[in-house]
Amino acid sequence: MNDVVVTAMVRPERGVGTVETVVPATRKRKRETRERILEAATHVFAEKGYYGATMDDIVAASGISKGGLYFHFATKEAIFLALPNRLGEMLWNGMVEAMRPEVAMEDRMWAAVTSCLLTFEQHRDLTRVALVEAQLVDPRADHKIQAITRFFAHVHRQALDRLVTEGVLPPQDTQLASYALVGTVLEIVLRWLMGDEKRPLSMLAPDLVRYNLRAVGMHI
Repeated sequence: MNDVVVTAMVRPERGVGTVETVVPATRKRKRETRERILEAATHVFAEKGYYGATMDDIVAASGISKGGLYFHFATKEAIFLALPNRLGEMLWNGMVEAMRPEVAMEDRMWAAVTSCLLTFEQHRDLTRVALVEAQLVDPRADHKIQAITRFFAHVHRQALDRLVTEGVLPPQDTQLASYALVGTVLEIVLRWLMGDEKRPLSMLAPDLVRYNLRAVGMHI
């Protein structure tokens, strides 16, 4: 009788080389590669403009293979249109931190505006591409920016509504006030991008916030 060799099947420990760890790791790498592409594309578009930039430029700037680039984005247009969303996500993350429920409502508004200005300042190329270049190139980019604007106006309107209800602010058209607040912030940012305003946004933040809070009737 031939000897029979029995091989025991040993199940790997949970979390070690299993689907539970491999799949999240793969997703993380894909996210990181996508971010790397968008970061490189931001600077390429800021330097050369949409029409002057090529996919080869983005490949060179990102260090990603051409195949890797096309795996994530089929066209230059797709990359370009992803940039307003990227800026929106950064602004959103800052707003979430600023609008913590344990913080007084007026302090939340102060923190939210300051957070937005710091995001714009720290990501100047992205801000210029998303707020200026993108709207000139593709109407769909303008819709994305308008969606971001409406969202931030909505957040500020909720804060103003609550402050009016609590008697901190006088009765007023909070929808109008919220859009006016967002508008003043964007106007300052655009002047800064165009070079008309030389000072850093972080330096302008305190006065801009005070102006907007006083405009709605807050005594500060």
